[in-house]
Amino acid sequence: MSLKINKTQIMQYFLIYWMLLDAGAAAISYIGTNTYFLSLLLFGAGGCFLYRGTERFKEIFKYRIQLFCLVLFSLYLVTYLITFGGLNYTIILQNIGRIMIVFFAIMIDREDFTTKFVRVVTFLALISLVIFIGYFSFGTGFWSFITANLPITRGGTTSLGPQYGSFLLVFNYFDPTRNAYIFGEPGEYQLVLSTALFLILFLDTKLTEKNKKFSLIILLSTLITTQSTTGYFNLIVLLVCFFLRKTNTSESDRKLIKHFLFVLIIVIAIGLVFFDGWDYFINKVLAEKTLDESGNIDFTQGTASARWN
Repeated sequence: MSLKINKTQIMQYFLIYWMLLDAGAAAISYIGTNTYFLSLLLFGAGGCFLYRGTERFKEIFKYRIQLFCLVLFSLYLVTYLITFGGLNYTIILQNIGRIMIVFFAIMIDREDFTTKFVRVVTFLALISLVIFIGYFSFGTGFWSFITANLPITRGGTTSLGPQYGSFLLVFNYFDPTRNAYIFGEPGEYQLVLSTALFLILFLDTKLTEKNKKFSLIILLSTLITTQSTTGYFNLIVLLVCFFLRKTNTSESDRKLIKHFLFVLIIVIAIGLVFFDGWDYFINKVLAEKTLDESGNIDFTQGTASARWN
């Protein structure tokens, strides 16, 4: 019996992981920012070169990419002019690299891209959830038997301690009470989690019902533990849009809705226990980020304002 390895699937999984690092992953500090963005350009250009002769590449390039590049170039030109040269070449190359690696990752297998995306994010979320529970329950020294064998990431030492990691395993000491492991900052991490939840709720990911339920449990639990105000707002928007859209629901959709709500209630209940009750949740996660000293609504109190803008 021979073990067959699908190189195409492995490459797509790798590209999805590699593009996700751009969402604030702490591993970039180990890889190096310039090296990482250069790799995006090289992977994207290499993918276009490898697939240039295929029909799907020609079709996409002919009807979509040419128009997209024209619009993108026009936007860059306008931005460059109105900022009087504030848009530099480095930013342009970084954005082009981001676009190219996403294009390549989708083009490899467009039908299964969303399914693989959810699987990768769920896997990363599961790792970060395990790390978070260990730290939150037993202190920052709990994982020392692993971190002792990992390098300290570049620029990863703070007053809370060093940050250890390499690619998948990143132990972030920036704020151990918030789940941002693997990714460096909770507000950026929630964007990845929210995207995966969006794909499960609104698109055909080809996941089985069992896998959908498992992913929902992991993703919701991780999103709650990030304690990201923006993430909670995004979750509310996802729920509202989901229920408005599913007016004529099938039996499988009804089951998914019930499971989603059940998991959400359980996760929130457990979260309130972890986070010392409702008062902490209201004050730390919501009030500090949305209200000023006079009690008026002010979204400029925290970093959430920049992401909402």
